[in-house]
Amino acid sequence: MQHPIALLSRLTFNISPLPDLTFRLLSFFSQRELAIYSGVSKTSHQEMLNFSRLAFDLTQVLSQFFLDQEIIQFRVIQALTRMVISGSTALQFLQRESYPNSDLDIYVEHCFAHIVGHFLMSLHYTFDPQNNSRNNFDTAITAIHLRSEADPVHQYSLSHIARVYNFVKGANQRIQLITAVFSPLDIILNFHSTVVMNVISYSHAYSIYPHATFEDRTSLICSCKEGPELDQALQKYINRGWTIINADGDLKGHYPADHTPTHADPGDRLASFQVGKERRLGDRHTWVLPLAPIPTPQNLAQEHPWTSSKGFPIFPSLVTEECSLKFQLVEANCWILNLLLDQQNNLDAFPMQPEPVAAMVYETWHRPALRYTYCVLERIIE
Repeated sequence: MQHPIALLSRLTFNISPLPDLTFRLLSFFSQRELAIYSGVSKTSHQEMLNFSRLAFDLTQVLSQFFLDQEIIQFRVIQALTRMVISGSTALQFLQRESYPNSDLDIYVEHCFAHIVGHFLMSLHYTFDPQNNSRNNFDTAITAIHLRSEADPVHQYSLSHIARVYNFVKGANQRIQLITAVFSPLDIILNFHSTVVMNVISYSHAYSIYPHATFEDRTSLICSCKEGPELDQALQKYINRGWTIINADGDLKGHYPADHTPTHADPGDRLASFQVGKERRLGDRHTWVLPLAPIPTPQNLAQEHPWTSSKGFPIFPSLVTEECSLKFQLVEANCWILNLLLDQQNNLDAFPMQPEPVAAMVYETWHRPALRYTYCVLERIIE
């Protein structure tokens, strides 16, 4: 049987009027409840589609940072560079909530940083060097050397992020451009926990662990690092209503006295994470939400002359092929979530029994003939 959340992938973009009362009632439904409601009748199904089209409007999220025409241009840049939105912005979009004073976090391979950065500056965003000693953006992005074409396969590394560049406009608009050493998914799969493992591409929004995140309200820690910075990040999501668990299913953090986890048994809390199973972005465990289409791919150059005027490459044929095949390149990324034993305790003077830690297992892969880098399983490379 198809997962109820997967039914929400069948959105159309023909909106019929939806009564205000119906919209307000449906706004209280979870994603799973919306999917169940859509199966009651043809009328309820159409109401769900119309509600979802209005509720999951990316323009509403991006309008905090861009004008309407700039939003179209931004999504075209996404298509050309494979830049994705993630972090709290993607979570807010899929959860249909808004966190005040949030930044827009965007992720792209470092080799495309100059395109994205110059695009933001063309919209009157200013590069804010902060801790970066180089005040000039062009100097800052060329200061590091990354991928070697002679070494197409890279083992798991803690150096997922190449650099973080901040862009500001006015008092409240801040965009963080996070560049990846290899692949943006390489960064996202190594976030502190699963609650923020959500991705918005130019064409679709993806939640990697939708049932755990939106139904169980549970997030699994996927970081072996410890310290106040991690504790603060996790506590932020506890305060927003999530249960944070370790790899053994035990709770982590400080909770209100009336907090009740969705599942009492630690083993049941892990059931929604497909531990040990091969995963692929866009598979049956993923919530895939189509977005309103960007301008016709054949007209990308005409719709976005800024890219051509700056001499940046345009790849309309690639986007056209994606649209015709209905397969997104970002969906080629795959991984396995495994529970591994933490051997760190064995280095102590008084070794203890190793504790399990959750880890995403994959390798990053690139070939000279490929424009982008992917997270793949070892057997695929072989």
